[in-house]
Parts: sequence; C-alpha cells; structure tokens
Amino acid sequence: MDRDTIYVNVDPVFNCSLDVFDELIQENQLTKTHGQQASLDPIRSAKGNDIFYGENASDKQRADAFGRTASSAFRMAMLCAVQIPKRIWPKVRSEMNKDKLQFKILPTSDKRDLTEFKLIDKEGDDLKSRAERICAEYDRVFPPSFIKGKMLGEAGASVEFQGVMLVFRYNNDRLTQVIEILTKAAATKQNNSSSIASNVKVTCTCYKYLGGDPDPIKSKQKKLLSKGVEKTKESDEKAAEREQNAQEKKESDEKVAERKQNARETKESDEKVAEREQNARETKESDEKAAERKQNAQETKESDKKAAERKKNSLVCILF
Repeated sequence: MDRDTIYVNVDPVFNCSLDVFDELIQENQLTKTHGQQASLDPIRSAKGNDIFYGENASDKQRADAFGRTASSAFRMAMLCAVQIPKRIWPKVRSEMNKDKLQFKILPTSDKRDLTEFKLIDKEGDDLKSRAERICAEYDRVFPPSFIKGKMLGEAGASVEFQGVMLVFRYNNDRLTQVIEILTKAAATKQNNSSSIASNVKVTCTCYKYLGGDPDPIKSKQKKLLSKGVEKTKESDEKAAEREQNAQEKKESDEKVAERKQNARETKESDEKVAEREQNARETKESDEKAAERKQNAQETKESDKKAAERKKNSLVCILF
C-alpha cells in the first residue's frame, strides 16, 4: 500500500528532506520518469479582470483581495500540474482562472517520454481525502495572509513567490518515488493603476528511486541526530572547559588581588615601621639634646656657684 510523506519549504525539517533529495540525485539513485507543468497567465480577479477589490481600493484592500485570489490560483495550478481530477478540487474564487489553466507535459529524456503522471492515480473512497491533504499541505506555503503581506511590504515593485513541495512515496515502508513540485509566481502593481499583473507556474517532476536504503530520510535523520548528540557532547565539554577556565581565572585573579593586597599591607607596614624608627630616632635625638641642655645647665650652675664662691673669698680677703 502506498504511503506519502509530504514536506513543504515552511516545515522545520524541510532542509533535511531537501538534503536527502539532492544527495540521491547526485548519487544517481533517482531517475526522472515524468515531467509536467501547469501555468496561469494572467491571474484574474473574481470579476474576470486584473483589478482586485475595485478601482478606488486602498493598497491594503487590494492586497487582501489579491492574496485570497492568488492563494486559490496557486493551489489550482498545483492541482493541475499533478493531474488531480477537477471534480474534487476545492471551491475556487474565480472559475475563469480554473478554465484558463494551461497544462503541458515536459520531456524527461532523450526518448522524450511524454506520458502523463498522476499524483493520485487510483480511484477510491480515499481519493478526495488524499487530495484534501495535499491541498492542506500546499496551502501552508501560500496562505492569503502571506501573499497580502508580501504585496504590502514591496509596494511598487515586482513581487516574486517561490515554494517547494517534496512527496516521498513509500510502498510497504520502502521508498519508491520522489515527487518534486516547484511553484514560481510573480505579481506587479501597475504604475498609476489599480490593476495587478500576475502569473503562476507549477512544475511537477517525478523520480523513481533506485537506491538500496528503504528509507533514506530516516537514515539521514538518525545521522543528524547522532551528529547532534556528538555536537551536544562536544558543546557540553567545551562549556565545562570554559567554566573550568573561568573558575581558574577567577581563582588566579583572586590570588593576584590577594598578593596585591598583601603587598599593599606590607608596604603600609614597612612605612609604619620606618615611621616608628624615624620617630624613635627623632625622640632619641631630642632626648640627647635635652640631656645635653641639662648637662650644660648643670655646668653653668656649677660655674656660677664657683664664681660666687670666688667672689665671696675675695671679699673675705679684703676684710682681713
């Protein structure tokens, strides 16, 4: 039983599927079997012209109306490109766009294989539900709000839209086909006019899988997961190393700061010791000077006493 796994370019894991797709092509594990294209030029409004909302509409009103119509037109072009029957298409805003779609088969090899490929090639109860799922996935790429935002964000310029859908088809859990659906569209607001010139082209290419790995997507995810674990481990080790280095640097800085503090304290201590020694020297010198002065005073006193005594003796001699 067929099972489809669908990836669109707004998926978080889309790059993984795209990498697998590119690798399979480079390794010649995919061979192109079908190519076809649907286009619509120009995209018409619900009134059948290129004026959206009305002649006097504001830029916001015009962008809103174009966004809703273009989203529907892009989806129709995709459904036409993959040849899903029109009877199960969702309701469209402009039947004229539906009727104006152009479809052609593209040559895929030198043999010009012009057979038509149908994404859903089996009738049954699940035909509509499978088509609805494909539409739902595709609509995530081009919702009306996205188209409106692009039109408002790039006023006056030609706005381009691109989208990719990859369908990996499995049978009994083994990959058998890869279908690539590319959408390219453009819209330009005309100068001094309310009209918008726009077109869309969707190309569908089908590849047959020739490789031996039954599920290369899962294998790729396991490799990425393994690399992620290794990177996480390396990251944790580097983080631990950085933390250790930071801790060692912090400790080193603290030791340096401590040594500086000790040096400052030693310097201050030495200065205080020097100051005390200086004070002691000055005190000693002061004491020596005081002792000297006291000695001088004592000698002066003794000299005065001797002088007084000599004077007294002289007077006694005179009396006798």
